[in-house]
Amino acid sequence: MDTIENTRLFKEKPYVLNEAEILVEGEEPLGRYLVEVARWTEGEWVATVPLLDALVTNCRLILKPQGRRPYAPASIPQHYIKDIEELDLGMRSGVKIILTTGHTLYLFVRSARGIEFSFAVRRLLIRPVSEGFSCVLPQTDINRLIQFISSL
Repeated sequence: MDTIENTRLFKEKPYVLNEAEILVEGEEPLGRYLVEVARWTEGEWVATVPLLDALVTNCRLILKPQGRRPYAPASIPQHYIKDIEELDLGMRSGVKIILTTGHTLYLFVRSARGIEFSFAVRRLLIRPVSEGFSCVLPQTDINRLIQFISSL
């Protein structure tokens, strides 16, 4: 691949969520963050790769892995998030997201925006879902998200 093609691909940033393509009518962004899945391994919290582009809206939490290979974003609707807690994960701030499916998602929030991220998710939990937004989360999407995180 030549340099011009590499430059074009780099500028397009296929890993970044394009809000215009992903948001539905009535859905409003509450914040955009970089997060990493955190795992407890050998007595310490470690971050997994790749980074995830996280978009919190008034209807859902959208996570998309960053990388050269395009991935479909994972969408966690408001009614699947039971609670969120701020955590001290060693030297980094993190959050614990408890899902109604019984799963727990631990995330490091890049930079010092951990409190802001958890505040945005709390706003998502408090705000009523827009009437125009109906989302049925297929079991296959939940399983795909679980498999992706398990493979990290």
